[in-house]
Amino acid sequence: LPAEFGQWGTVYRRFRRWVQNGVIQKILSIVNADLQTHTVMVDGTFIKVHKHATGALKEDAHPMNLSESSR
Repeated sequence: LPAEFGQWGTVYRRFRRWVQNGVIQKILSIVNADLQTHTVMVDGTFIKVHKHATGALKEDAHPMNLSESSR
């Protein structure tokens, strides 16, 4: 946290108190009403996925020999 925000524990306690008292929900409702956004799209280029989730081989795996796979 930047020093301007104060100690992290104080910020955390204030945030939790605001969540419990509905302040955060009220802020989000006001911001959402002002935006008048009906659809939100997420560009997949900004989403990070672990390399193994994309089918990458683990370090201990041996790549398959292409000449063997064509038999």
